[in-house]
Parts: sequence; C-alpha cells; structure tokens
Amino acid sequence: MSVAGLLAGPALAGPPAASAPDPAVVRQVEGLAAEAEKAFAAGDFQTAVDRYAQAHALDPSAALLLYNIAFIYDRHLAQPALAVTFYRKYRETPKAEVRRIIKASERIEALQIELAQAEADQAAQAAEAAAAQEAERRAALLAQAESEADEAAPTVYVFRPLDDRRSKWSRAVGWTLLGVGVAGLAGGGLLAWQADEAQADFDAARTARAKAAAKDEGRGYAVGADVAIAAGLASLVGGAVLLWLADEPGTLRPEPVVPGVMPAATLTAEGAALGLQGVF
Repeated sequence: MSVAGLLAGPALAGPPAASAPDPAVVRQVEGLAAEAEKAFAAGDFQTAVDRYAQAHALDPSAALLLYNIAFIYDRHLAQPALAVTFYRKYRETPKAEVRRIIKASERIEALQIELAQAEADQAAQAAEAAAAQEAERRAALLAQAESEADEAAPTVYVFRPLDDRRSKWSRAVGWTLLGVGVAGLAGGGLLAWQADEAQADFDAARTARAKAAAKDEGRGYAVGADVAIAAGLASLVGGAVLLWLADEPGTLRPEPVVPGVMPAATLTAEGAALGLQGVF
C-alpha cells in the first residue's frame, strides 16, 4: 500500500478538535499539524514526528497524531521499538478507531517478531565474536610458540602441569556465559508461563479491544520466551566450549630451562618424543 493510501484524509489533514477547545490552542495544534504534513511530503520524517509530538502535547485528545507518529517510525524511520510504543499508545486512547486499532495490533505483532529476531541475531553474533576472539588468541600463542621453537636449537618444550596452562580469561567468560544461559532459560520459562496467562485472558475477553490487547500481550510473552530460551541455549553452549578450551591439554609450551632433570618433549622430523631432559 502506498504512503498516500495509509495517511490520506484525517491522518495528515490535522488533529481532531480538542474536547474543551481553546481557540489559541486549536490554532497552535493546527499549525503544528500543517508543518508536520509539509515536512512529511518533503521527506523530512523526523521533523514531521517532532511536530506531531508537539501538537499532541498541546492536545492529548488528538489520538490520530499518535498513529501518525507510529506510522512514520514504522515505515520511514526504521525504528520498530518506537513504532510499537506509539501504536500501543494510540490503541489505548479512548478515541482510537476500531479499524486503526486492528491495523496497529497487526503492526505491533509483526514488529515484535522483527525485534525478537534482531535480539537473537545480536546474541548469536556476540557469542560467535567471543569464540572467534578466543580462537585468534590461542592461534597467536601457538604461532608465537612455533616461532620461538624455530629460533632455538635444539627446541625443548617443558611440560607444565594442567593448572599452569589454563586460560583465566576463557574460564571467566565461560562461567559468565553459563550463568547468562541459566538466567535466559529461567526467564524464558517465566515468559512462557506469562504467555499462557495472557491466552487465558484472551479467552475470557468480551470486547475487541480487550482481545486485541490480550493477544498482543501473549504474543510478546511468547516471542520473548523463544528469544530468551534460544539466547540461553546459545550462551550455555558458548560457555561450555570456552571452559572446555580452557581445560583441554594444549600443546607443550616453551619455558625457561633450569639445570636439572625434567620431563620434556623434543620436536623431530618424524614427530615429537617425550622423555627426561637434563640441563646442566
């Protein structure tokens, strides 16, 4: 549908009259609405939103101004969270039209799905970035060890106990991700329970407005539960991987060699040999 089709008529023709009109206020509201319409036609959408908001502050009964603001945030400024906020404000006003309530509810549902998907994508990207950072760090350490090994003759690697080779960073981040994962699963369970409660409210509702509100609330809880559970599982997997990487028996590392006999491994053309190394 075109923009003209969505905002034709009263939506861009100015706000409805105030319940207790003051001529001076009415003139201000009409002037601001006219400025908003002009800015919208010129493609200056942020100015249009600002003027509609100023007009609504002067006349809070002008419900259609809220719908116009929500529409611009939704279709032209790509700010779904603000669009949802103003669609809800419009839907809750006493003067909201039934057909626009239905349209606002449909857009709220669609935008909530977009927001939930964006949050899930961000959580997945954060987990991938953390894993990639740890992999790069470990690769850099391995490259440094190999470079130092090439410079030494013979190359002697001293075997160190497991605790000396644990990555404190990996363990800290791993446990943090595990905690976030548990919290996400718990939060998802709570949101799922709230979604069931909202479904019960929907079944008990007797008016279109009440059913629309209950449906929107239930959809929000359900989407939130899916996102929380998905993010929780991703965090648990990421934390487990980091803890496993911190505790795995990594490659032998070059260490300063002190006089005496110690377990050591020597790199050869055929592989590596583990035995006792004496340095005096």
